[in-house]
Amino acid sequence: MRLFNEAWQPLNPDRLGPPRGRGRARRPTRLPPVEPVLVRGRVQIVVDAWDQADGNVAHRRLGLYGAGYQVLDATGVPTRGFETPRETLHFDRMRRDSDAPRQVYASGSGIPVYGAARTQFLYVVTTRYRDGVATPDVWDTTALAPGAYVLRVVVRDFSGNTTTRDVRVAVVAP
Repeated sequence: MRLFNEAWQPLNPDRLGPPRGRGRARRPTRLPPVEPVLVRGRVQIVVDAWDQADGNVAHRRLGLYGAGYQVLDATGVPTRGFETPRETLHFDRMRRDSDAPRQVYASGSGIPVYGAARTQFLYVVTTRYRDGVATPDVWDTTALAPGAYVLRVVVRDFSGNTTTRDVRVAVVAP
């Protein structure tokens, strides 16, 4: 899960670890971002998620059916307005809206090189997509008192299987 400010500047960038591999394939490893992530104002939430069919090879990735997020206080209790996860992406219908993919998928999504890498699904979870219509949105942290929180992203497939990921955040005054 990656968080960005309204200008798409990363709030929790990747940290580079020791290199792995040999020769031209030598690349730095990626370490998890430092937590808690300091957030203020209007925030974009991006999650790298995918589905897989049973028995498929590991690199074969499929898209999700739904995604959303929830804000919990430091003790794990949902905050006001987030008593249940806010399902923002719901892929029940597809329309011919040429802007929808640019609003639902973050930069870097797609198939980088056929046969050479995995398909990357970077969903902008703060965007609302329902009934085939995409509407840009943000997580407005100004509605929360400054302090410690847990941001939970929930993703699901068509069969109803769900997975969650949490990141600790600290809301700071603007």
